Amino acid sequence: MKILLKDFQVWPDIVEMHLMLLLTWLFLSEKKDNYLVNAGFMSEHIILKLEEMGLSSCFLTCDDSDMVKKVLLIESDMDIAAMVAFRIW
Repeated sequence: MKILLKDFQVWPDIVEMHLMLLLTWLFLSEKKDNYLVNAGFMSEHIILKLEEMGLSSCFLTCDDSDMVKKVLLIESDMDIAAMVAFRIW
């Protein structure tokens, strides 16, 4: 399993007038037995660590791995098994 950290999007928050950076951990894996379970365990570990650091996060699943890899410019034969999004102020 391969883990990537990608800048997902940066945009101005008009109400509070500051920039917000949304980052996403991507879990790439070959389709093997229990690969989604393993990605879930790894995602939960990262979610707990982010919470410990005071950062909120969101676990995301992916129905179209090829489309997500294309949009995020990821060149890999592996599929996206899971994603964890979080933001930094």
